Amino acid sequence: MIGPKGRFENVAVLGPERGSAQVELSLTDGRVLGISLPVRPSGDIKNTPGGTLVGPKGRVELNCGFLAAQRHIHLTPEAAERFGVTDQQTV
Repeated sequence: MIGPKGRFENVAVLGPERGSAQVELSLTDGRVLGISLPVRPSGDIKNTPGGTLVGPKGRVELNCGFLAAQRHIHLTPEAAERFGVTDQQTV
């Protein structure tokens, strides 16, 4: 991952696959890379900054998709039911 002021090596890539590329970073990571990241819900990439991803199969320049994810929690369906969280509910 490369930004105007820095880079990160050996970055983990997580699924599931999305329709558009998205890179979730901390605000501190954004500062290291030289990218001012908006805080957004995951998936809301409209009007976000982009950057460069480099891997063993090549390089891709993203025009958008870099963001700091808004606070959220990941639960199993069983845990969500136990805590009374409905599907896709913002907590």
